Amino acid sequence: MKALSVRQPFAFLIVSGAKPVENRVWGTHYRGPLLIHAGLDYHAMTFADIEQRFRVAINPCDLQLGGLIGIADLVDVVWRSSSIWFTGPRGWLLENPRRFEFLPYRGQQGMFDVPDELIKSRL
Repeated sequence: MKALSVRQPFAFLIVSGAKPVENRVWGTHYRGPLLIHAGLDYHAMTFADIEQRFRVAINPCDLQLGGLIGIADLVDVVWRSSSIWFTGPRGWLLENPRRFEFLPYRGQQGMFDVPDELIKSRL
């Protein structure tokens, strides 16, 4: 199964359903289930800035690092969007997000593969 590393708190916001767009400088032709991997680092924006800009609440206790935390369906990649989450240059549109029990796993840059049997019991 395909996976994408995202820095916290944005990884959590994706799987909790608050963030339907993930911004990337690159696109992909892939469409379908996409595991969300929480990277080892936090995003450079402060939690306070994220909460104010995007009108969300972040509980640091919800943020795990260095593993798979959920899945969403990648349905499109766009150059423009009216979503407050879109900052470009490309927006990966995500639907049907769902969290699952944290699974420690080493992430990678770009989209990467995770063995299906490793996550089958969590889906």
